[in-house]
Amino acid sequence: MTDDGTPVRLDTKIAVLLRDDLAARQRLNVTAFLVSGFGTQVPEVIGEPYADADGTPYLPMFRRPVLVFAGPKELLTTAHTRAVGRDATMAVFTSDLFATGHDKANRAAVRPVGRDATDLVGLAVHGPRNAVDKILEARRCTPDPRPVGRGDPTVSPNGHSRAHVCDCWCPVPYSNQSARQVLCPERRRVMNWASWTTCGVFAGSGGVRTEEVGVVNGDLTVHTTWSEGQAEVAVQFSGASDWFTLAGSPVPCPSEEASRSFHQSVVEAIRAGNGATVPTPQGAE
Repeated sequence: MTDDGTPVRLDTKIAVLLRDDLAARQRLNVTAFLVSGFGTQVPEVIGEPYADADGTPYLPMFRRPVLVFAGPKELLTTAHTRAVGRDATMAVFTSDLFATGHDKANRAAVRPVGRDATDLVGLAVHGPRNAVDKILEARRCTPDPRPVGRGDPTVSPNGHSRAHVCDCWCPVPYSNQSARQVLCPERRRVMNWASWTTCGVFAGSGGVRTEEVGVVNGDLTVHTTWSEGQAEVAVQFSGASDWFTLAGSPVPCPSEEASRSFHQSVVEAIRAGNGATVPTPQGAE
């Protein structure tokens, strides 16, 4: 959003692709290292400094969200080759860097290895949205799961969405409108789950408000996931790969039937615009 409150669609993105067998602490460490160079090499991605009500100054941060994906080693190799071919702005993290202790040693570990022999565990790219999607084959990547809390409505390449249940990640069938009982393999208990998706929803004047990038507008796809008495809503620009959490999500939602009506009310709110957020589901306390 601009200073005068005008909604903005971001034309570029920063995306990170991690090897999907990394431990949680490695994912965090690698991601931090990979994005650290963009502030100096691509200064336009950095916003203005922050300050609180007491005037305490804080450093500026990225103007836009950083999208983090995970995939197999082969996908990283393909993405690296495409990024080099497109002369993209890119950072890499190789397996050798886990054994080094400072910047000079890091660079010394990367320098002697040819790019075709590099053992990549992560890479980060910045560029136009469509170019980055093509480099990362975004629809084949699985968004890196959140370690705790809310599920991720993003559809994975094998036709599944992911729901966070029993503190483990269980694939559940995805369709435009679907409802299933799914047996969680870790805790061996049945969960109720439902999903609703509507494409081609044009946001009204004033757009809709998201947690990650503020107000967005235009042609959107709307996705609602209901599980365990809770509904989560995400939107994406139709035809794009990035999902954004609708402000106010998740909300209590008592039943699968209520989630269907709730999804429709979300669609209607988005069409109305005016900086829409998640409405209150019918019957929710």
